[in-house]
Amino acid sequence: MTATILPSQSRGRAVQTRLAFEATAGVLATSGWKPVRFYTLTAGMDRPLVKDDQLGLAMNNVRDATKRRKGLPGGSLRRTTPINLSEAGYWLSAALTRADATGADGDYVHTFTSGGNPTQTLSLSHLWETGHYSTDLGVAVAELAISAAKTDQAARFNMTLVGLGETEGEAWPAGAVAAAAAADDFSDWRWRVLWNDVAIGTALNVDVNLNLGVERVNGLDGDEWPSFHHFGEIDPTGSFRLYGHGKVFRDFAATNDVGVLTLEATHPEDEDNRFLRITNAGVQVSKPQREISGGGQTSASFNFGASQGADTPAVTIELGNGVAAY
Repeated sequence: MTATILPSQSRGRAVQTRLAFEATAGVLATSGWKPVRFYTLTAGMDRPLVKDDQLGLAMNNVRDATKRRKGLPGGSLRRTTPINLSEAGYWLSAALTRADATGADGDYVHTFTSGGNPTQTLSLSHLWETGHYSTDLGVAVAELAISAAKTDQAARFNMTLVGLGETEGEAWPAGAVAAAAAADDFSDWRWRVLWNDVAIGTALNVDVNLNLGVERVNGLDGDEWPSFHHFGEIDPTGSFRLYGHGKVFRDFAATNDVGVLTLEATHPEDEDNRFLRITNAGVQVSKPQREISGGGQTSASFNFGASQGADTPAVTIELGNGVAAY
C-alpha cells in the first residue's frame, strides 16, 4: 500500500493582510491597498450544513439522515490589531463617520464620530500560503473594543466585523499597494482620564466598548449572499480602574451626574500632535461595590455608558498623526 503524505500546514507567521476602501459596499476595491498588522484574525464566511428532511420517497433505510443542504453564507469576522497611529484610521473609518482632516505640515487631526454610518466599507485581502488568497468584501466594523494598560503588550483594537461576501483566487487583487505604515503603537504612551476636561487621577486600565449595531440583511433578491448592511443603534459602554480616587466617581454615581469622560493617549515626545483621544459624552457612571484586597491603598473600577445630546454625538475619537488623508 502506498503511504499518503499529508502536506505541511501553513503558518500564521506567513499570513499577510491588506485592506482598501471600497467605492461601493461589497464591490472589490481596485486601488489604494495598504498592508496592515494583526495579532489574530478570522476571515471568510462560513456555510453551515442544514437538515432539510423531505419525506415520501423510498430510501436505503428509515433511520439514517438524508443529504443536507448548504446553508446561507454567514459568520462574523474577528480581528485583533495593535493601535498603530497610522493604521488606526483605517479601522475607525470602517466603524464611524470620518470628517475631513484638519492641520498641515505633517501634523494632522482626524475626527471620527458615532451616530452615522461608517465612512467607507473595506475589502480585506489575505495571503494564506503560496498561491492561496482570499478577500472579504463589504466589511464594516460591528464592535470595537479599545483596551489599554501598562503592560508589556501594546494597546489593541479588538474588533468584530461583518462582511457581505468573499472571493478566492491565485493572486492579490489588482491595484497599487502602498508601503506599510511605520511601527508606532501605544505600548509606552501616556494615558489620562479626564472628567469634564479635569484630570481625575491615575488610571490603571481603560476599556472602551462600542457596539455599533451592524447586521446583515438577506433580501429576497435571488442571490445567496447578503444584500446589504443594516446600521442599528450604537451602544457605547466601557470601564476604567482608578488608583486611590474612587470616592469622586462613587459620588457621581450616587447623584447620577452626567458629564464628559475623555480617555487620552499621547506620545511622550510630541503630545500636541501624536495622540488618540476618545471623548464620551453624556456619560453616566454605575455605582460599584466596595472592594478591599489588602491593607494598602484601595482602587476602584467603574462602568460607564455614553449617550448623545441635542448637538453632541455619544462618542468622538480624534487621531493626531502624520497622515494627510484616509
